[in-house]
Amino acid sequence: MSEITVALSQEFLEAYARIPRRKQGKVMAMVTKFRENPRSPGLNYETLATPDPNLRSIRVDDDYRAIVLKPERGNVYVLLWVDKHDDAWASRHRVDIHPQTGSLQILASTTEEVPAERGETTPEAPTSAPIEPLFQTRDRELLRLGVPEMLLERVEGLSSESALEALASRLPEEAFEALTFLAQGEPLDEVLETYGVPDRPTPVDREDFAAALRLRLQTLRTRLLRSHGNSPRRCSCSRKRPLRRCSATILSRRSSKAACSPRSMASSLRSASNPAAVS
Repeated sequence: MSEITVALSQEFLEAYARIPRRKQGKVMAMVTKFRENPRSPGLNYETLATPDPNLRSIRVDDDYRAIVLKPERGNVYVLLWVDKHDDAWASRHRVDIHPQTGSLQILASTTEEVPAERGETTPEAPTSAPIEPLFQTRDRELLRLGVPEMLLERVEGLSSESALEALASRLPEEAFEALTFLAQGEPLDEVLETYGVPDRPTPVDREDFAAALRLRLQTLRTRLLRSHGNSPRRCSCSRKRPLRRCSATILSRRSSKAACSPRSMASSLRSASNPAAVS
């Protein structure tokens, strides 16, 4: 039997930090049981009527539930979210394996419209010239940067950095960072060198969540080595400076909130078998 992999997402830590303190003790008890044996009968996994068939819920108490990635194939268990048990988060998200990077991605599966850019012309208003796209890239290059397939058309249709900012919450962190540098004028080949993955000679196994989780953790470690404290949107370095020598720090939006995550939650996983954290 393959080794069991237990992990939790950055979203879970943030959700935990927001729930009432009187409930956090019960969540911690569930996490302890989860890390010791994610297949414990006492966890009571429940199926969900959501777009992603690999999501399950665990009852924390009468009010709160945790959402878990529990695919049929492989011994992978990832805590994704915790909140009152209306299953709203699970209905708006899905976990996918990117077809080019092979990495695990937590994606918003909603179809809400991105707010229009300020000053954007209406269809009735005459325009003097066609709007230039923000990115002059091909699908293959965007996929190498980790842009989800479902967002390729949306990204290719962006015309300004403010439009990219409006889409940020639906993009994986590494893809948003790479696109931000492209929007700031960094050469495509340098961005691909830093953020991209090589073209794959063989298709990605999009059912192998264990391999995808390992790749995700490798990506996070790489980003951590690059990280010093600033998000790309606050990058003040010269746009002409080569990206690989840029001294400005890149820190993800979600990771920038990690300081509010309770230390006890992180330390409680250090003794787990194959502990991991994903965002």
